[in-house]
Amino acid sequence: MTTLTVNLSSALQTTVDQPGVGVWAVYFNGGNAYSTEVDASVGSTSIDLPGDLNGGKVYLLIQSVDSGGIAPLTFGPSGIIQQESDINWQNAATYDFRYDSLELSLLGQAGDAANLTDVNGFGIPMSVQISYPNGAASQTRGYAVNGSSVFGDVDDASSQAVYAYSQGPLAGTNRMAASPTTAVSNSLPGYAASDWNAYVESLGDALAAGTTNPVRIAGYFNGAPSVEWINYTNPSTGITQAYSYNEYHNAGFYSYTASYANGTFTFTPAANSQIQGVISISVADLANSIYSTLGNATVTDPTTGLPYQFSANSGGTAVFNPYMNTGANDQWGAFFVPLLTGFIGGYMGGTTTAQNALLGSSSISLSENWNFDPTFAFGGKIAAGQPGAVTPWSWSGTYGTGVSHDPYAEIFFNNTNSYGNGYSDSLMSQFQQGGPLVPTGYTATLGNNPLSTTSGSSTVTVTDPNASGYDVGDLITFTGATVVGGITLAGTYTIASVGAGIYTVTASSNATATATGGGSTVTFQKDVDSITLTLFDDNETAPSGQTLPDVQGYTPTLIYDTSTGPFVAPLESTGAPNLSLVLNFGLGQMRLDPNATVQIGFYTGTSGGVAQFDYVALPSSNSQSLYQTWVYSNGTFIASGGAAANGSILNVNGLPYDTGINWYQIVVTNSSATRTYNLYASAVAGTGVLNPYYDQGGVNQAGSLALDGLAQIPAATLPVTEQYTTSLQIAAFNGGTMSMDPLLLTWITDSSIYSSTPGIWMTPATPVLGTLTGTDDAFANWGGSTNATPNSSLGAVTSGSLAIGWYGSDSTWIGYNASISNNVIGGYTNKVMGLDVALVTFSTTSGNTAHNPIVVNADIDGHWTSAATQFGNGTYQAVMTEYQSSDTAFTTPVALTSAPLTFTVNMAELSFAHTGSNFIQLDGSSGNADGNWVRLASTSSTMPNGTLLVYATDLDGNLVGRDGETGAGVTFDEAVLARIGSVAADGGTTLFQGKQSVYLPVGQQLHFAVQTGNDVIQKLPNVLVTGNDTLTVKVAGTFGTLNLTAEVDNTLSATATSAASQREYDEPWVFLNQGQHATVDIAGSAHDINTIHFVRLDVDRGGNWGVGGVAYGNTDAFRSAVRDHWDTGFVSTGGRGNFHDDFTWTASSGTGFYAPVLVTEGGDIFVIGKANVDGRDHIRLFGENTFGFEDLRADQHSDFDYNDLVMKLSVL
Repeated sequence: MTTLTVNLSSALQTTVDQPGVGVWAVYFNGGNAYSTEVDASVGSTSIDLPGDLNGGKVYLLIQSVDSGGIAPLTFGPSGIIQQESDINWQNAATYDFRYDSLELSLLGQAGDAANLTDVNGFGIPMSVQISYPNGAASQTRGYAVNGSSVFGDVDDASSQAVYAYSQGPLAGTNRMAASPTTAVSNSLPGYAASDWNAYVESLGDALAAGTTNPVRIAGYFNGAPSVEWINYTNPSTGITQAYSYNEYHNAGFYSYTASYANGTFTFTPAANSQIQGVISISVADLANSIYSTLGNATVTDPTTGLPYQFSANSGGTAVFNPYMNTGANDQWGAFFVPLLTGFIGGYMGGTTTAQNALLGSSSISLSENWNFDPTFAFGGKIAAGQPGAVTPWSWSGTYGTGVSHDPYAEIFFNNTNSYGNGYSDSLMSQFQQGGPLVPTGYTATLGNNPLSTTSGSSTVTVTDPNASGYDVGDLITFTGATVVGGITLAGTYTIASVGAGIYTVTASSNATATATGGGSTVTFQKDVDSITLTLFDDNETAPSGQTLPDVQGYTPTLIYDTSTGPFVAPLESTGAPNLSLVLNFGLGQMRLDPNATVQIGFYTGTSGGVAQFDYVALPSSNSQSLYQTWVYSNGTFIASGGAAANGSILNVNGLPYDTGINWYQIVVTNSSATRTYNLYASAVAGTGVLNPYYDQGGVNQAGSLALDGLAQIPAATLPVTEQYTTSLQIAAFNGGTMSMDPLLLTWITDSSIYSSTPGIWMTPATPVLGTLTGTDDAFANWGGSTNATPNSSLGAVTSGSLAIGWYGSDSTWIGYNASISNNVIGGYTNKVMGLDVALVTFSTTSGNTAHNPIVVNADIDGHWTSAATQFGNGTYQAVMTEYQSSDTAFTTPVALTSAPLTFTVNMAELSFAHTGSNFIQLDGSSGNADGNWVRLASTSSTMPNGTLLVYATDLDGNLVGRDGETGAGVTFDEAVLARIGSVAADGGTTLFQGKQSVYLPVGQQLHFAVQTGNDVIQKLPNVLVTGNDTLTVKVAGTFGTLNLTAEVDNTLSATATSAASQREYDEPWVFLNQGQHATVDIAGSAHDINTIHFVRLDVDRGGNWGVGGVAYGNTDAFRSAVRDHWDTGFVSTGGRGNFHDDFTWTASSGTGFYAPVLVTEGGDIFVIGKANVDGRDHIRLFGENTFGFEDLRADQHSDFDYNDLVMKLSVL
């Protein structure tokens, strides 16, 4: 466990060692308060902290009361302080205490950290000191000035923000300074959200006028759950109430550009932004978000114009509205972090220049967050007129007065290592020294083969010479271990027992053998054993020979991002050219555009006061990947292979360096943007570059490496025991920090990379099978909504109308689990990126039944749920693969394929009901099924190539749309389920008899209408349905009679299955996978010679069609695009009378909707729909995959008999 020692400085001891003054340390865990009173006469106490604190706080409180006055503080269930929220501004005023806190995480990981924070107000100057068992240098964080100085600065910034004790020995002395966060939240004087109005509004007006630099924000959201609310009705009690639950939002890259109009900022995502949704926020709400995130924004789906709905709890009822708090823990909340940081630090609207005068005086925009170097925060510290000086945003008097940065945060930024604003970490994280975070975890390596197992036991014994310093219950995280006795020790474990030089942990399974091993690279992560927290007096002074910053543990903030030289020219070195740069350009699922040009610039001297470089490009190309090893030789780079598994790292080897400060540039350029990084490296020719973190023998090499542009050389890559190095690892996005124009980035779309980096590309969870119910088509898990997991009872699915969705599609299921505190979607599931496409495909191997792929468009948060889709009897295996919405051919997946969903549809064969009528209906009581498939087949016709339209109604005669909608809003066209016809040649010989399978739910009826060749529709012909098992249907209309049969057949053929896209959209097309085969039968009766093709239509998420980027329409441009893009594997010609042909075709234009195209002898191109030169339909559906064509335009006296060419596809 970790012990926290709380010390009082001697000066503070004197101040508080008086009757009526109390000092406490308190933390909260599991809802309980754990308090310790610090004996002022002793000046120190120790607290054992729990080993599972995650963002916990230890509060320090100092109270001053009179005898018989305010009650001394008490803690616990009946105390004044019962819960963490009781330590607040109001109680501090009521009970006359000051407070401050130390935040920390103790999770057994090297990334655990602590920090001082004054976000909620300043109470006590403190320092934290930590020593590390692995030999790393001790670290401290604290204050450079005493408390009185801080109080004075706060008073200067806001004269009403400092409050004094009212009672006891400390009466009249400073008690607390209110932060802006606390002031605006509690309506205290001194700070107000309106302080920012002038800054925000003037910047917006300048954006609108184009008189300032664009505001652009980009970054990476790490993925996180947000707290959401849902209403759930307990079926036992009938009581409905709101329940909270966590919903995970996928990690992703965001890139936004601002516009401004009518008092509102609108942030629009770039084309390469994985995070989608247009963000809008008013001036007032933005101003109300900077001191404290109290403002709201809206996030709109750009494809629908509809705002996303966010949940909230209103008096025990979940409500949904379009207002997102700007501090939300989701992807859009993540966007606000750098945006608000830009105002807090005074970056927005400002400009600066390079700090190195030899780089010239070109302006650098501070309205782009990849230029948020802390050197330039709060107006910077470089004098005006000097290189690197900041020109902050300013405005005219018409906007009134206000702040141009957060004055309170500036105090703590300049004088402490403590947070002064909720986003101070964003302001200070780039400091290479003195940033707020101090590690509480560390990493060490165990000896060779340190792990032992016993056959049949889950206990693993770990040999560690430092084990005696550990405690039972400590968390410890292992990496790098090989298999021992069938167990691989990886992840976080709890120490179960401790002995001399050993301890034990419990694995998740029993060992299969008694063994010792693990290898020589077993490393562990653990939290430190002790932390020291020292509290100081407001009037603290330094003893003789010491400085106050040293006494109060202050670590100066430094970023090594420039150098003053003098510089040496690397190419002039005579030493061994053995310097390597490992350039990591990866940011999650993004990377530097692989088509970008990367150049290494070697400093050669100056000309006219400007540095000169010899630039050498890496000769990458389509055949030579950028992301590999490149070797510098004789003025050029030579490809040396060794591609990085993650596809975003390139090695540059063999670089020369001379003795002195070598200056290199790394220049990355694509067609949209350029970024230049300046690397300054102090070196000894032939020996290596000086390691700035070397700490042996009192040698100080700090600052020997400098790198600008917010790229960094992570300290962890440079061992403190090595004085020189010949390999520098440069992270362009260290810790997710943007360091280049986001236009330089592209998605990684190489699927071979996905499986090699599972930490970035996780396998999506199994899709969920369900049905759509109610008037709102709510998704309900098959097997019920009151289970811990979805997808139950999938072995006997009795409905043929099913939907497939993401893991949380069933909101009732979420509500049920929320009501029993079961967190079912709080981690990664199978959401996709916002507005991407989830393509559900079906395997035909191992006897599985074929089914058309299902295309599902996700919303802006990545939720996806399909429309109802029909299935016949059989066993299906489905997987989901994610594609970008622009990839309408589904050629490039952007994620791993999901785990498979397997289910069996087994619908009992139902009997027909009410035969002898003019409709077809099923008897729902005759078997266990929600519906059946009815096979319709034309047998004869006296209609001149007329078409029978099959449509659905409910039992009351109301039309039912193909999407299941019922009511007055459903049109006849929307209710048509199938088109069936009998096509004859001009001489009367039958060419094709149409067939189609239609899914008929119980409680609906099939009706029939007739469409003639000239598009006249008779909706109520005479219909007679007779028979029992096989029905005879006679449809007699004004234009003739069509006879057909109808029978139940729940097992669909491959061809019937492939016609699903015709049933779903009522269009004469077919959905085919890339490489799918089909047999094509063609016949016709025409004088002219016609040619038939197929073209794959692009269908966007709005249902709009196009080909090759040209929108569907009656235009020459569209018809030309069709001609340029029709599938090259299919062409057939016929005419000059009756003709027939058949052959096999393989779809080769990608996965998607393939539509037939007719090219006439006269040169007309006829496509589906009315995008033809005469505005008429020239292609008609006569049954499943059966299409008829009319080859003459309306002005050519066409007979519109649709038999000039007829084709039928049989999918293989």
